[in-house]
Amino acid sequence: MYVGLVFNAPNLEQRGYVGLLPIMSGYCASESLEFEFTTDYSFGAEDDNPERFTVTFPCAEIKSASFFDFDAWREQFGSENESQRPPAPRTAGL
Repeated sequence: MYVGLVFNAPNLEQRGYVGLLPIMSGYCASESLEFEFTTDYSFGAEDDNPERFTVTFPCAEIKSASFFDFDAWREQFGSENESQRPPAPRTAGL
């Protein structure tokens, strides 16, 4: 599971691929179904050429997509385990 910024989106007539600049990734725990944060990709957003860090997915492979509220995530989960906190999104240079 990736959390990030949409870098390239298909239009409504072409359902090919979507490019995502990942901020963090992880997985959904099988028993609790809670998001387990595993990897910090925030360095990519700080790079002079963030496009080289984009991940491209075929739209047909996307099971679900939604907005992610970093502030709500931190408020709910950030204080429990400091190592599980996602980085703040950085959009400078995009």
